[in-house]
Amino acid sequence: MSTTELWFDDSSDDERLVELARSRKQLRDASNPLEMASTEFLKNFRLSKEAFVNLLSTTENQLQQCTRAKSIPNILKLATVLRFCAQGSYQLSIGNEGMIGLAQPTVSIVLSEIIDVLENYICQRWFP
Repeated sequence: MSTTELWFDDSSDDERLVELARSRKQLRDASNPLEMASTEFLKNFRLSKEAFVNLLSTTENQLQQCTRAKSIPNILKLATVLRFCAQGSYQLSIGNEGMIGLAQPTVSIVLSEIIDVLENYICQRWFP
């Protein structure tokens, strides 16, 4: 859609927001960070694929389960937090990346949930 089409578009802001949410969901459903090449994965998340899978399986029982169609899979939650920590950037830029596709408020919720699990479960387990 060109800038001109956006300017003269009759659709409401609500319709645009719905379309944006729909495209983010499609991106989220199609993304699997483990499909990246190992070197690219390490560059983006500062963790090997093996360590990522181990961390995910270790924390799986502590994480909230996906119960609704709109739920974020745990693999993407962990990837979001690791990407945020690896990049040291803002929540908005992490969410807008092509590999994750989450809105900034969702990134904030995911960060809170996953960091709590890492702090209360992983840190207590490995660093008593």
